[in-house]
Amino acid sequence: RGVSENLQQVGSLVRISNDVRRKTIEDFSWLPIRNQDVVYLRDSLFTGSSSSALLKLKNGTELRISANSLITLNQNGDELVLDLKFGDLSANLAANTKLSIKSGEEVSEVEN
Repeated sequence: RGVSENLQQVGSLVRISNDVRRKTIEDFSWLPIRNQDVVYLRDSLFTGSSSSALLKLKNGTELRISANSLITLNQNGDELVLDLKFGDLSANLAANTKLSIKSGEEVSEVEN
């Protein structure tokens, strides 16, 4: 991954089905991603038609990304912010965690 060795790891893909791709801050194109691949801060994840992904964050939270979705993993201070460009996702929050989801200009916080 070259320069991204200095990037912050946020989790890994536990399960993917069909067309799931990633674009890193270093890449100009979307590349296929595999089960167990590590995901880094500022990565974007895309799921195509009839596709999905299960992302497990380092804090134990699980994110289910539905078909036809695009998210970017950003940060605000020390807090991870999921920027939902389009599509749907659901989360199973780990105990005592908080998750921020941005959609357009709106930011929602979910706590457990």
